[in-house]
Amino acid sequence: MYIEIEKNYSENTVTSYEYDLQLFLTFLTDHGCSTCLMRLPRPKYVALSYIY
Repeated sequence: MYIEIEKNYSENTVTSYEYDLQLFLTFLTDHGCSTCLMRLPRPKYVALSYIY
């Protein structure tokens, strides 16, 4: 996993992130929201930050 190997995050941190993401995905699903990242709106400043 990138954050564990490249970023050297502890196993506990990675486990906590995984748990938080599962809770968030459950929340989105329960509220009829898409979990497809390609469907999420992107603020204009995020798109412009890739140019520089």
